[in-house]
Amino acid sequence: MNAKIINFGRGMIRWIGFGTPVIDLAIRLYVGKVFFMSGLTKIASWSSTLALFDFPNPNATAEKRLATITPPQQLYFLNGDFVWDRARALAGRIAGEGPDDAAKIRAAYRRVFGRDPRPAELKLGLEFVRKGAERWTQYARALLNSNEFLFVN
Repeated sequence: MNAKIINFGRGMIRWIGFGTPVIDLAIRLYVGKVFFMSGLTKIASWSSTLALFDFPNPNATAEKRLATITPPQQLYFLNGDFVWDRARALAGRIAGEGPDDAAKIRAAYRRVFGRDPRPAELKLGLEFVRKGAERWTQYARALLNSNEFLFVN
């Protein structure tokens, strides 16, 4: 009986010895597949917004990032859902900032530009928002699309 157990144990050890390279290869292939699929998932989930603004490929190296200004970037700021959402949020914040429209416009300028509006800017803003309550979101979007907000001089 002991000899049978010993022979069985020796056979198992031999079988495991022959199977080790196959098991090792299977593990390596599985780990490689996991990393490959992870990379594909990351590439597939890149935001289109990031692609518009020259988001660099994380799998490649670059000496420096090139700055570009393209028409799709400007169209994104004019029509993009993200900018509209931010404009609605800004309009909601400035809605309770003051008793009248002039105070709200001053609050919007302080939030967006960090300064008070010039008299001509205040006059234009008042003329624009007095045409209807829905104009506040459009006004906020116009401020967010202005050169002063988009570019640092």
